[in-house]
Amino acid sequence: MTNTPRPFQPDWVTHPGEHLAEYLESWGISQAELADRTGLHRKTINAIINGTMSITADTAVLLEPIFGMPAHFWVNLDAQYNAHMARKRQHAHIETQHAQISRFPIKEMQARGLLQQTKDPIALGVALMQFFALGDFNQWSVVWQRSPLLVAYRQQRAETKTPQLVSVWLREGQRMIEHHESVPFDAAKLREALPTMRQLTTQPHDQFWPLLQGICADAGVLLVRVKPYTGLGVYAATYRYRGRTVIQLSGLRRSVDQFWFSFFHEVGHLLLHGVKELFLDDVEPMTDTVGHDDTQEAEANAFAARTLIPDGAYRKFVREAKSIYTSPAIERFAAQQDVHPGIVVGRLQHDGKVRYSAHNGLKGIYE
Repeated sequence: MTNTPRPFQPDWVTHPGEHLAEYLESWGISQAELADRTGLHRKTINAIINGTMSITADTAVLLEPIFGMPAHFWVNLDAQYNAHMARKRQHAHIETQHAQISRFPIKEMQARGLLQQTKDPIALGVALMQFFALGDFNQWSVVWQRSPLLVAYRQQRAETKTPQLVSVWLREGQRMIEHHESVPFDAAKLREALPTMRQLTTQPHDQFWPLLQGICADAGVLLVRVKPYTGLGVYAATYRYRGRTVIQLSGLRRSVDQFWFSFFHEVGHLLLHGVKELFLDDVEPMTDTVGHDDTQEAEANAFAARTLIPDGAYRKFVREAKSIYTSPAIERFAAQQDVHPGIVVGRLQHDGKVRYSAHNGLKGIYE
């Protein structure tokens, strides 16, 4: 992508009063005569010509039979001038927002084609407003810092994240589904599809992903995957957007076990806590959560764990293994459960049955 200069906005746009003055001179009509012919006060005519008053629609209609120019000609001149002046004020304000703009992941957004390749602060400010669909740069804080997703957002330990970073990631997901049709959320249909979705864990990513999206869509859930931004530290989000139910995954952890645990964690939120709740998950998948605020996260963790590997089958496997977990044994158990062996490895690692360095060759990575 080549560097894009700031869109040309001519500074010579003139007030429609100047055009009116030219017409008066060309037609040999004085301001006083124009006042008599239109019924407008002489001070009004003078103010328009001096650029201190706009040409209203009523005034444009009065000018139409005098100069033979349609009313919309005068109205458009006035609208263009006002828009030009408003844009100049907007750009002047954006120039004062350099510190705020710098908090957004500009270079990564440009690399993804979300922003034009430019260092011009005004062009970047305008592009950010278009990305977020905001009419005023100040409204970002109104729309996003007060967003329930960000109000409820908890900082992940040892991570440095900003609301700007999270809002860009969420907004990218919103833009993906903005024009997608969606049926109403159907919890029963989503629950019924759990075994089918679980079986997809054994398939390659390029094969299971469209199938998984289709299953979710049938249950009224739009599933999107948005690449993480540097320092994001967010694994997934479940939210409502313009009447649609959305699960958004970041792919921050791309191992098979963590990907699927994150997905079923979000499904758990929908089935256990409903679509009216909003969840932004920035704790590591399968991490034990504590505290009042983490009750629902712990419930979603438990749901994901037992959905991927039923509790009874897992306990029996652990009991019969007698602390000796070989790769062939893990693969046989995974085949019996119809899940990817990496999911079994992840569960054993999380539960302290094997070291985190053990059997990672069975996990697999989604690129």
